[in-house]
Amino acid sequence: MEPIASLLQNVTGKPSPSPTTTPNAPLPPTWKAAFSERMRSLFRQAWTSQWSTPAEYERLLADYGAVLARLTPEQIRAGVDSCVGRTYPPNPSEFYGLAAAKAVAKVAAHQPYKALPKPKRSREDIANVFADLRAALRKDDYLPRDAA
Repeated sequence: MEPIASLLQNVTGKPSPSPTTTPNAPLPPTWKAAFSERMRSLFRQAWTSQWSTPAEYERLLADYGAVLARLTPEQIRAGVDSCVGRTYPPNPSEFYGLAAAKAVAKVAAHQPYKALPKPKRSREDIANVFADLRAALRKDDYLPRDAA
């Protein structure tokens, strides 16, 4: 009897890649360690209780490493920032969703935006609007009768 994996390989050509497959450029171990330290400082016991053995810790870091390798540094920063205020740490797929959902602004925050043009109104239009407003306020007795 043949194992199911060999049968599936013959049927589909090749096995589909795992969702946790590491991209071509893996993250340096220092990045994963820094990420783990940042999550530990945010979540304390909730972060460290996710593993009970060093092997589980390494597997968790490998899963996060695969997710972090797909994100830009700005997205990683946005994902970590969105973790502030949470009670429990996100799993790797939740973290990816948090980080990818935060669209990074294309224009730097210190650069001024182009102002909208002023609306075109004549003095007569403005006077008519205020006359209507004054009439409505007088009707509801908000303005004294002798106010202009």
